[in-house]
Amino acid sequence: MSIRENIEAIRAEIDEAARETGRTMETSIMGYYNEPMYLDLKDYSGNVRDGKWSMGAYAFGAVTPKQQDGANMYGRLLQDGFDYDNAENWVVTNGNWKIENGLLNMTNKDTGRSMIRYAGGLNWIDYVFEADVQVTDSSDKERDSGILFRGDSELKNVYAFRFNRNDKIELCKWTDGSFSSIKMWDYETIPGEFYKMKVSADGDELSLYINGELIEKVTDASFPRGTVGLYAYYAQIGIDNVLVTSN
Repeated sequence: MSIRENIEAIRAEIDEAARETGRTMETSIMGYYNEPMYLDLKDYSGNVRDGKWSMGAYAFGAVTPKQQDGANMYGRLLQDGFDYDNAENWVVTNGNWKIENGLLNMTNKDTGRSMIRYAGGLNWIDYVFEADVQVTDSSDKERDSGILFRGDSELKNVYAFRFNRNDKIELCKWTDGSFSSIKMWDYETIPGEFYKMKVSADGDELSLYINGELIEKVTDASFPRGTVGLYAYYAQIGIDNVLVTSN
């Protein structure tokens, strides 16, 4: 899909969303076919958003051929604060996930492995993925939560960076559905608190962060590309402020 075709498709989605919500919204495309394209929007209040409008899981701006497929002028591939009660951009592979009160919630703590992924991004290669992830009490069961990256459509091949039981954090993976741990670290957490988890995937180098602190850079070449997702295991948790940017 060309840059202009991509923006035209986004524009059509915005127009449809405006009709469904009864809002008045104007859209216009600026630029030429061989130059960066801007999608300018004006919402019902008359505020010009000038290529920096976000609705649901989308973030809009200028797109150039040099950027990774889907990235806007700010390098954003995906941004979702779950401010809209609409999960159409997410695909549940297992578990009970629901958007409410500005969070993506895993609502059943008695469910085992629960995963949800972004609907696109299967061909993303190098990127930075971060999200605010809630941890829960692990005193009675293995209650894990975390982020998934470089996953396939069924999340049978995917990395996970997760809070593990007994104040541990872990980098692990599923290969054809078979689990293996890559590395684990001690990390004390407070039940109910949110922690900003971040991974920078650059080739086979995976840099892992919690609340801006680098945990470690790990080398693993199992999965060169794939989408992002969220993870819970016997945990009722909340997720917020998902952001994916080009690396």
